[in-house]
Amino acid sequence: MSAGGTPAGTPVSVTQTLSDLCLSHAHLLEEHGPSVVRLRLWEARVIELEHHETELQEAIHTSFMFHSRVKRLQLIARRVCGASFIQNCLRE
Repeated sequence: MSAGGTPAGTPVSVTQTLSDLCLSHAHLLEEHGPSVVRLRLWEARVIELEHHETELQEAIHTSFMFHSRVKRLQLIARRVCGASFIQNCLRE
């Protein structure tokens, strides 16, 4: 054994510092583990909401296209059949 050291020749102060660092690291992981879990859950929620937003945008676009076609068909029908015919059809 070397003077002031461990059997492997590593000074006790280095071994103690390493041990303290390991404990500090374990405490930090313990403290911040839940924060990391919350962060991952929020990230997953953001991805889910982005996907939902895309679906809603597609639905809005589809609805807009449908209503545009309906308006065009109404204009064509008015030209071809006359406004009174269209109004009678809409009432029924």
